[in-house]
Amino acid sequence: MSYPGRRMLLAVHLIDAQPTPLMGEVVACEYHADGLYRIDLTLLPVPDLESFAAWFAAAGGRRPGPA
Repeated sequence: MSYPGRRMLLAVHLIDAQPTPLMGEVVACEYHADGLYRIDLTLLPVPDLESFAAWFAAAGGRRPGPA
């Protein structure tokens, strides 16, 4: 569950690849079923901050390339 306006930093796990970071702002969140929610995001650039880089490196992910 989340609320419109909240920003999220996500680690998206692709098949046979390292996780990729995405950042987005919640547009809508609605109950789907069995305690699951559907969250619609507007994607935003991932900030180039050291705290985000450290969190993501600890999760075993790779940094995004240049846009």
